[in-house]
Formats: sequence, C-alpha cells, structure tokens
Amino acid sequence: MDDLDILAELEEMARASLVLDEPENAEPLPADVTHHQRDMDLEVPPEILNHVPQPPKFGKVKYLVKLENPIHSSEIVHRLGCITMPHEVFTATDEDGDTTKFCKIGEEAKFHILQHFRQNKSRFQPTVIRYNVADKDLFKTSIYPTLGCDATLPQNRITGDDDKRLLSARNEYPVWYFFYGTLADPDVLREQLGVEVDYREASIKGGVLKTWGGKYKALVDAPDGKAPPVKGKAFLVKDKKVEETLRTYETDKYEVTRCLIEMADFGEEVRGLTFRFAGEADEAKD
Repeated sequence: MDDLDILAELEEMARASLVLDEPENAEPLPADVTHHQRDMDLEVPPEILNHVPQPPKFGKVKYLVKLENPIHSSEIVHRLGCITMPHEVFTATDEDGDTTKFCKIGEEAKFHILQHFRQNKSRFQPTVIRYNVADKDLFKTSIYPTLGCDATLPQNRITGDDDKRLLSARNEYPVWYFFYGTLADPDVLREQLGVEVDYREASIKGGVLKTWGGKYKALVDAPDGKAPPVKGKAFLVKDKKVEETLRTYETDKYEVTRCLIEMADFGEEVRGLTFRFAGEADEAKD
C-alpha cells in the first residue's frame, strides 16, 4: 500500500468517527435547533414569574395623618403622598386645651408617606389613624358623586356654576337626606340624635339595594342608571353636627352622594343626599 492509499484510508476513518450513532430511520434535527435551545434557556420558569412583585392595589379607606415635625403642614403631606387634589385638615383639642391638626389622606397617599420614611431609614414614624367615617367629597365643578350618574359622560357635564345638579353643596344646610336602611328606623335615628324624628315617605331613582355582611343594606348605582325606585324615608338634616353624627354611624363603608328625592306626600322633587355603599364591589350581594 503506497502513501496515497494510506492517506485516503486515514481520511475515511476520520469521517467515520464524526458520524453520530443514530438509528438509520432517525429524523434530522431542526435547522434552527441552536435558536430553539437559546429560547429555552431564556424562558423564565412559572414559579419565578409568580414571585414578580405586583404594584399595590389601593382601596377607598381614608386616614388622618397628624401634622407634626417633620410633616408639619398639609403641603408636605401632599408632596410626600403624591396628592394632587386638596384634602381636608381637621383640628382636635385634647383635655389640656392643646390643639392638634390632622390631614385626611387616602390609602395611596398613606403608602407613599410611609414608604418615604422607610426608604430614608428615618426613626420618625408618622401618626396615622383610620378615618372610619362616611366620606363626603362633593365636587364643586362636577356632578360627582351623584347616584346612578357617570360624571364623565358628555350629557352629565355641568353647564355652569348655577347648574342645579350641583346641589346639594358641600356645606349647605339644612339638607334633605334619603334613608333606606337602619336610619329609616325612627328608634335608631332617635337614639343617634337624641331628638324626636320627623320623616317623610320618599323614593329615589338611579340605585338598587343589595346586602353586605349578610344583613346590612347597601345602595349601589343601578346598571345604566335604570331601575325601579328605591323607597325609604326623607329626613331634613339641620346642621353639620347632626350630619357628622350620621356619617360616623354609617362608617367608611358608605359615602355621601347626591341624589334626587321624590316626596310621596305631594310628589315634589328635591335635590338632596344619601349614603351609597363604598365597599368593594364583590362585597355587595343581591
């Protein structure tokens, strides 16, 4: 065997050593096997995806944050809490006659304020108290909140400052309230206010009654604002003190909203207020 034959045999042996030991009928691998393997390597396992932090969800609960150093003004509270709308400031007096101010905030503002001090590793801990009172936030430039009405729709936009749908105003007294639950019971209302009560039979439109907590009535917006009238009692609230007593009784599970009250005795309609359910949507049951 000459040198050329030996060289040819060595080349044949080298080619044979590169052949994969596969069955004769094996299917060829995909042409993009490299890309396929790369995609598999980059795929994130489901268990890791499930641990990705989700942004917090904020509810409607309100709080009072004490105005004290280093958050001694409502302006600082607004800045730290990322608040764009003005919030109420309350003044409280203790037994010694010393006054303390509190600013009302929502859950999102509370989150941002507490996060600010945690991130800065501050020893200061803001004093935050849950404001367990039915919220009353009647807009001056919008019909919001109004029972059964979406204030963002074109037909529900106000025509001016004298638009009657802006009634009742925030600090307007006396004001008619529509009651449909326990406050429609004269014994309950008498116990809360300490006076004899005088109701008028009445009804409102734009809402439907549901139940929450297994026993409490919850007035919610009717779908498309269409539903049979809700019957109840109308009561004239004469001043802010009486109103605050009612709001405290209803708790923050409810909010004050505008409504149109129809009196049953003479059929007249008056613009007033009622308590709409403010809990989570899935809490109110048919």
